Amino acid sequence: MRGVTLIEMVVAVTIVAVAGAVTTLALGRALSTDDTADVAYETARAEAIRNGIPVRFVPDTTSDTGVVILLPDGRAVGMGVDPLTGARDGGR
Repeated sequence: MRGVTLIEMVVAVTIVAVAGAVTTLALGRALSTDDTADVAYETARAEAIRNGIPVRFVPDTTSDTGVVILLPDGRAVGMGVDPLTGARDGGR
């Protein structure tokens, strides 16, 4: 009798799935882009939206972007940001 039983197939698929999940989680943490500058930017953007006044955001000195003005409607004006979405480019 030759072939693979259903139990053997289920075990093999489970092992591959667990290995893939562990690898994906490990890579997701390693490739995470949430650094303190991004968190500070999003906090300043939320403050501008919540208070209804423009907020001036000065990124850390290591980035090439200058001062960014965050507007109350969620947009941003300055180098290194998308003027329509307010998302930071950050040289990425």
